[in-house]
Order: sequence, then structure tokens, then C-alpha cells
Amino acid sequence: MRLSKRANAQRAHAQRFRLPVNLRYTLLVLSIRLLGAPQILFDGQPVQLARRKSRALIYYLAAHPSPLARERLLAFFWPDASRASAQQVLRTTLSGLRKTLGAALVVSDESVALAADSEVDARAFEARLSPPVADAPRLTQTLDLYRGDFLSDFTLPGAPEFDDWAAVERERYRRLRVRGLMALSQLHEAARNYSAALDALDRALAPDPLQEDLQRAALRLHYLGGDRAGAIRRYEQFRRLLDDEMGVPPMAETRALYDAIITDTLAANPAPVVSASPARHPDTTPPASLPFVGRAAEMDALRALAAAGKLALIEGEPGIGKTRLAEEFIRASGALALIGRARELEQALPYQPVIEALRGLLRHPDWPALSANLPIQPGWWAEVARLLPELRSSSAAANPLLNEPVPLALAGGNESHLWEGLYQFLSALGRQRRVIFLLDDAHWADASTLALAGYLTRRGQDEAGAPVQVILTTRAVEVRSPLAALLPTLTREGRLGQLTLRRLSGEEVARLAKTLSQSDAQRLGDWLAQASEGNPYIVHELVREARAKNILRPDGVLNAEAFTASPVVPQSVYVLIQSRLAQLSDAARRVLDAAVAAGR
Repeated sequence: MRLSKRANAQRAHAQRFRLPVNLRYTLLVLSIRLLGAPQILFDGQPVQLARRKSRALIYYLAAHPSPLARERLLAFFWPDASRASAQQVLRTTLSGLRKTLGAALVVSDESVALAADSEVDARAFEARLSPPVADAPRLTQTLDLYRGDFLSDFTLPGAPEFDDWAAVERERYRRLRVRGLMALSQLHEAARNYSAALDALDRALAPDPLQEDLQRAALRLHYLGGDRAGAIRRYEQFRRLLDDEMGVPPMAETRALYDAIITDTLAANPAPVVSASPARHPDTTPPASLPFVGRAAEMDALRALAAAGKLALIEGEPGIGKTRLAEEFIRASGALALIGRARELEQALPYQPVIEALRGLLRHPDWPALSANLPIQPGWWAEVARLLPELRSSSAAANPLLNEPVPLALAGGNESHLWEGLYQFLSALGRQRRVIFLLDDAHWADASTLALAGYLTRRGQDEAGAPVQVILTTRAVEVRSPLAALLPTLTREGRLGQLTLRRLSGEEVARLAKTLSQSDAQRLGDWLAQASEGNPYIVHELVREARAKNILRPDGVLNAEAFTASPVVPQSVYVLIQSRLAQLSDAARRVLDAAVAAGR
């Protein structure tokens, strides 16, 4: 390892006064570059770590602002090794890293982290883009931190969990960059610097030219910059690309914009704010302005399952309203909600939805008061802290019990201790306030999280008055999935209740339409029912689209000139359909094309 003159002087000073090794590099600045080809640097000088897994461990720590529990590292990096073997390898790895990184690596009995003053480009990039940036030069400097994709060209052979995690983060940082470039484009457009605005959009489009909202913004910029021919060429190129890649035409909004450019009637008003966020999840809860209708029987069933201490499984197609039902039930019950969502690309991360739920608890306004009155043994606190170390530290000042020593029998911990610790923690919470643990999109949950859900249900049902109710939402359960392995066992034991959601009936859609429009309820209800076929998510998106385009005015009156009785496909639904079509095989696409040609 090459060190700067200052670093050599510090090292000589440390050796002269026989400072312990973990203090020798205290004054050196550790920098981790995760965007582009990853690097580890001390005072700008590269640090060479021979073992690839050691580098991967540092990159993983650097990507997380909070300390990571040792248990999480064991499960993530050595999932197939025995517990004793994995612990030994982790100890050896950390020992070697501390010889190189010194005090820059903070290791405790429970967790591992980088020093608080460590510089990580990816975290700085995300933090600077979080608040809106209204200064183009400053935003440009932030975007320059993106030297390339997250952990570009770095893989960890034999560790698919790490590669899957890196792929998820890589896509997330790409989206952050796109949002930043779009914001930069809008700042340049506001200053009438159309060339710079178009350049920023082209950079955002480079990795994925099928982002149609960005393509529309680029068409506008060509036109506003006096390049009408360039706008026409871009539209034709994009139209051919859509046809080749997706087999679909441009959206109605894009075609309308093109027509305005062709006829030279495009108004030179400011560009609309464009969002680079992906299409909303189909089960995302609609805003409170859209009434909750048609689920009275399901609400009663959830209450009965709660009284019996059974796990509630809400099943149905995408967009049917599973999450909305669960959240409305929680709201009506007044319970303390712990909500974690499983994600398709995070299935290799054990307990990730549980960690998300606990992190949400920390942000709850009642958490300080609740944590001060939790009668739970320090050993069980230590088990919960293996998943989220900051949970314990956030409550230590208010709860003296947390400062007591941890019993040796629990200090090392294993999975059974972790499950029981979480049960004891939730039981203590439940004695103060009813608790509901909602695992959303359970079809993507990892096996450990699902096994924990089953354990909480069994322990709670075996005691008088279950301290926590477990609710799972899922699409159709796939054969040989972790969820499919859990459900038969709970069914045989009488611990499971299943609710399969149906689409809204025409009467229920009509009732919803009446709350939105008194004067045109019949016509609005017929239109919503025809276009959505009773899918609650599509109903919501149609209402949002109607309001945005002034089809449905704020006073509930339908705009006769803008209203059409034919089905409309909002952009969010259109993007969702495109993403699903992209996942089909060529053979499936041919069958679907034939079905479309044949009609219903």
C-alpha cells in the first residue's frame, strides 16, 4: 500500500510511541468509491486488498450508513456454511481488514461498520440529490460523482446474494442519476438554454431510450430550440424503436405532441415537471380522496382472524387492492403497524422486510414513549438489535433495562434466539398497544422472513390473547416457492385464514363514482367500469388521469368536450403493460398478438 508523506509520518509516529494498530491510521481519511470501478483509498492513495470477498465486505458496509449486524453479514456472505465455520471466517476476515484499515473499521460484538468520517461517493451522491437542487452548477457537480454504474464490473463468484444486491443498487442509482439529469434539463430550459437541456436529457436516455416521458420532453426541446426537423427525426426513430422492441406504437400523448410539432401549433409554455420514478406498484394505496368501497365482508373476516390469532393471507391478482384492504383494516383497528414489503430483486437478503418494518417503527411518533416502558430482558433486546442495531441504541437512554449486561447464554445468538427475541419484543409492544405486522408482497419474501411469520403466529396463538397479528398479501402462490412451503403447514394446524379478493362489481364502481360526481355519476360509473373491468388500481389511475386532463373537474362535473366513452389507458397502466410484455417469450408474444387480432 502506497501512503502519502503525511500518512508515512503518522505511521512512523504511531510506531515510535507504540500505538495499537487500530489507532495508527486514525487521522487518515478513508474514501470508498462505489460508482464506477470500485476503489478503496486512504488520503487519495489506493489501498490494495488481495481477497475479493474482503473487498466485497467493505463495499457492502460502505453502501449502508448504519452499522450492520454480524448475523446479517454471516447470512449474506456465507449462507451455506455452518454457523461456527461462518463465524470463524468472519473473525479472520475482520482481523485482516483491521490490520489494513485500522480505526476506519469499527467492530463490536454485535455489529460492524465503517468509521463515521469515512467518505463514500454513492452515499454523498444520494444525499445531495435528495432535496431539490435549484442551482445548475451545483447539480452538475453532484452528477459528476457518477463515474459509472454502481460497482461496475465487480462480481463475487459463488455469492449470488451479493451480485443480486449489487444489481438492485445499480438500478437504483441509475434512476437517481436519471432524476438528477431531468432536473438539470429543466433548470437549463427555464434559462432558455435548450441545447444544454437537450444534452442532459440525452445523457438520461442513453441507458434506456424507451423512457417515453423523457422522449416527449426531448421533442419539445428540439422544437423550442428551433430544430423542428430534428424533432421529427427523433419521433420517427423512437417510433421505429418502439415497434422493433415492444411491438407497440407511441402513446397518445406522444402522438399528440408530434402532431402539434408537425402543424407548428405547439405552445411555448414551460415544460411540465417529469418524473423519472418507475410505474407505481399496482397495490400502492390510493390517496384518501378515492373512497374505500366493496370490502365489508373481507374486513369482517380479518377481524375474525385477529380474534382467533390466525395468520391472515390476502390473495389476489395485481392491482386488486390487497395492500389497500390491509392498510384500511389497520387504520380502522387503531393498531400499531409494522409494515415491511418484500421485493423481487431482494429475495436473497434475509429478513429485509422485517428490518424495514423495524426501521419504520423508529420513525413512529409514539416510539420514544413506547420504548421507555418495554419490560423486556436485555438479552432479547440484543437479539432484536442483531437485525437493526440502532433500535436498541435509540432507546437506551429512556429504558435503563437496556444498559444491563447480556446473559452469556444469549450473547452469541442463533436463529431460534432471534425469533424468540422478536416475539418477546412484539409481545412487550402488544401489551401497550395492539400490534399488526404486515408483510406486503409475500410472494417475493425470503424463506427466513416467512418462517419467522409462521413462528410469530404459532407462539401468539398458543398463548391467551395473541400479542401480534400477522397479515400477508400475495399474488397467486407459485409451486415450490418458500410461501408455498409455509401455507400447508399452517393450514393443517388451523392457524391460517385465506381471503381471495375479487374485482369490484359494477354496483360498487357506481357507488364510488357517485362519491366523485353527483351530477354525472351514471356516465362516470359506466366509463370507469368499462375501462377498468373492476380492477381497483386501474379505477384509481383512470380517476387520476381524468382529473389531470380536466375530464373530471374539481366540482365533480364531467367535461363534455374532453370526455369519451371509449376506454382510456393512463400512462402508468401503459408502462405497467409494457413492462409485462417485455418479460414474455417470443412464442408467448406471438400467441398474444393472435389473441389481440381475434378479439375477445
